[in-house]
Amino acid sequence: MSKENLTQGWHSNLFRTLERPEVGKPLQSAALAGKLATWTSELTSAVVETCTAMGWRAAAKGYPGQVLPVSRGEYLALDVVAFADSPARWPFPIAIFELENSPVDDLVGYALWKVLCVRAAARFVFAYRRDGEAAVAMLCFLRQYLLRTAADCDRRGPA
Repeated sequence: MSKENLTQGWHSNLFRTLERPEVGKPLQSAALAGKLATWTSELTSAVVETCTAMGWRAAAKGYPGQVLPVSRGEYLALDVVAFADSPARWPFPIAIFELENSPVDDLVGYALWKVLCVRAAARFVFAYRRDGEAAVAMLCFLRQYLLRTAADCDRRGPA
């Protein structure tokens, strides 16, 4: 499966998971209320459930990993690490996820930097922002300072 198909498949499965009221409603409520710890917990559950739908085994806080010889709730201080079936004793993850709820753009940048430093077929960063304008500003910040592009970020957002 190509990297694009892998991420598109995961994305489709995530939205199917979120369409279920018992998953999507609590996450939406937490986001709208700005309850960031609850948002992170609900999103973690949705990500782990989506990984399961993909046939992967995930490890996250509250979901101890059972793939590696050492069981942990988090590996490498990453919020969610997912593994495909493999005969390897120490397989590389197929996907990694960071779920950042901080309003500080540098902490979102750190989350993105972390996932870029780890070998995985797919890497995802979720960042909470209350409104679209703040999200665009964060994307411009990441593009300018972390991804080192000279993109002109105006009110339309990154190119």
